[in-house]
Amino acid sequence: MISGAELQKLLASTSERVHVFEVEFPPDLQKHPSEAKTSAQLYEDGHIPGASFLQLERLQEPTAALPHTRPTSASALATLFGHLGLHSTNDRIVLYARRPPHPKAHAGFAVMWATRIWWVLQSWGFDNVSILDGCMHSAWQSELTQGVEEHPARSFEQSSLKDRSSLKAETAEVAAVAATAAKEIGLLDSLPGWPNTGEAYGRAGHIAGAVSADFSGVTDEQTGEFTLKRTGEIRSYFESRFDLSKPLVAY
Repeated sequence: MISGAELQKLLASTSERVHVFEVEFPPDLQKHPSEAKTSAQLYEDGHIPGASFLQLERLQEPTAALPHTRPTSASALATLFGHLGLHSTNDRIVLYARRPPHPKAHAGFAVMWATRIWWVLQSWGFDNVSILDGCMHSAWQSELTQGVEEHPARSFEQSSLKDRSSLKAETAEVAAVAATAAKEIGLLDSLPGWPNTGEAYGRAGHIAGAVSADFSGVTDEQTGEFTLKRTGEIRSYFESRFDLSKPLVAY
């Protein structure tokens, strides 16, 4: 995570090039009153200086049966990253989200998707990626820039990509864990609003043996700005739910 003040200092430095991306919030959070705007329109109205707009669909497998599936083609990703102005997995990247316009949407819903893109980048070898701690409206107090910013395409080093597909659990693997009585691997249900009624996520219930642990447990809900709690508080939250000496699969 990176604070707004740290990001401002980083952008002011001339010693390191920083690539900043405003992450689109998912379409279901764009079901807003008619007078509100889409995430792309809000980005154009005002965004962190130098930031480009990054749609969620650009970092998912295009032929997958399910949405938001991790992309698998290194060559396709190299082309995409080049179009985004990136050179290699060593590039410094900062992702941020803004509060969705839907009146009932918690600020954390948008940051969840910035975290999803962070994970995809991590799974392909990007180790120098941060997420703005909090939504843009609360974490960034400096002036904003209007319009659309697109940085010149570059030649991306495909050889720098590292396919860390081991970070992903397959459906069959999760099913095997759910079928065992002795849980040597923990299952974490990250969906908010436990127990899941199916109204928002298609199917009611949860995978057998899964335990609820959503973003509200690790963030400051009193302010509603989705800033992370202290490390000790986060560890206590997870220790109260899981045996942290064992592997954990989240969904």
